[in-house]
Amino acid sequence: MAKVTHRKTQGSGVLKPGEEKWVQLGESDEFREGAIAVTAIPHHGTGGIQHVMRVDNVNVTEKEENKGDITYTSYHAGCSVKNNGQTTIVNWEVVVGVINP
Repeated sequence: MAKVTHRKTQGSGVLKPGEEKWVQLGESDEFREGAIAVTAIPHHGTGGIQHVMRVDNVNVTEKEENKGDITYTSYHAGCSVKNNGQTTIVNWEVVVGVINP
């Protein structure tokens, strides 16, 4: 049976219409073989009542690291989040679901 985990990342800063930011989703072995679902959620904004966000370019990076004599592989994920609407978004978050076999 598949294992599903969830993470939340608080958005950082205001997103004006058309503005895009890179969001680090963190480091986890779960990213190695998992399917990642990412949703950006606008909570508050100005200039209207409809706020629209888009997630693009979800990446998982494999990185070989050394700590003394020990070499290991770490897995990091990130994505691009864009204000795809006509209003300014002042409070938002990214929710991540990771599904592993």
